[in-house]
Amino acid sequence: MNILQERTITINLYQYYQGLLEEVYREFLDTYELDWGNNGIYFHEQTAICVVNAPQHLQLSLEFEFYAFILDYPIEELEKLGREEKKAELQDALCGHFIDAYSQLDIESYFDEVWCDKFGEFNHCKPTQFLKVLQEDKAHFQKIYQEIINER
Repeated sequence: MNILQERTITINLYQYYQGLLEEVYREFLDTYELDWGNNGIYFHEQTAICVVNAPQHLQLSLEFEFYAFILDYPIEELEKLGREEKKAELQDALCGHFIDAYSQLDIESYFDEVWCDKFGEFNHCKPTQFLKVLQEDKAHFQKIYQEIINER
């Protein structure tokens, strides 16, 4: 097989997994009630970033090495897996990345990064109101985190 053919197969495999991840991501949003707008999945060369939202729009970015995820399987193993098994592997990876992103969430630091008087004026809120909203969203993420941990 020449290099051009191998590249085409690699691109096809990547696009296949891209479609599977999009499907798994949509199911993930629905299952865990994370579709509050401003979410999306973004593919950048070898990575995928899945953005999820809490009700008040606090976001977590679930970032992983998508290309490496695909290549972790020897081709013979990959070919043995059925579509649902591949989706289950992606779901597990997405849950793991949610756990990682939630574990790194620091509301106070985020508040310090975002808050300024202009932000308050634009959003018609006081610092205490904004901090309360962030804490409510963190509680929403905490509930999902616990649910995922309990499922594992």
